Amino acid sequence: VINGFHGGEYNDTADVTVVRQRNAHSWVEVYFPDVNAWVTFDPTPIGGQIAAPMHSGVAGTISKYIEALETVWIQYFVAFDDQGQQSLARTMRSGISEYRSEFSSYVGHVLALITEWWADVRGDKGIQTSLIALAYGLGYIAGAVLGLWLLIWLYRRIRASVIGRKIWQRLFRKKHESIVEFYEKMQRILSDKGFSREPFQTPAEFANDLGYPEAMVITEKYNRVRFGGKQLSANEADEIEGLLEKLRT
Repeated sequence: VINGFHGGEYNDTADVTVVRQRNAHSWVEVYFPDVNAWVTFDPTPIGGQIAAPMHSGVAGTISKYIEALETVWIQYFVAFDDQGQQSLARTMRSGISEYRSEFSSYVGHVLALITEWWADVRGDKGIQTSLIALAYGLGYIAGAVLGLWLLIWLYRRIRASVIGRKIWQRLFRKKHESIVEFYEKMQRILSDKGFSREPFQTPAEFANDLGYPEAMVITEKYNRVRFGGKQLSANEADEIEGLLEKLRT
């Protein structure tokens, strides 16, 4: 049984091919000793199934740029060494300083425009000019509301992206361990006792063969969080820590 991925979608903005979870695929290969070859037998072939493109319309374009940001995060933060990160940080600080100066100049210009607009609204230049200024004001308010809605939508998309999760974890790191860490810790404890999970065993099969109730509970929580999209509560993390202590004894 082979587990892997099939296909992907090219992102021209980031110049990468994005492989998503929906591209995951499993198939069967059978070895024929007479011809010394592995032959693929795929009971659920993906060939011929063309998925709808993810990037279409305005929302799709924004998604492409979010993926490009995730690629930058991986290339320049995850895969960068300390020296590369420091160099990038210096460049960013220099750029921020320049933008801050330009932003101050822009704010001054905007305040001058607002002052002039308010004078028009008061009727300093006549009723017709006042009405036109009011219409412009209503248009800007409508644009601001639309822009705020767009920012909220972007925030939710970025919050759910790889970059958003990394930043959120750094700023609001949870005290309890991640799902991978506590299960790997359990496997190390059991390995010291002489029990190692075979490659062909699922976590549930391994726990059933052990006969340790603590391992069963930990594995159930692991499967629920790892594959069920749930989150561990603080109480569950404390419970898991207690079960791991029992396994050590």
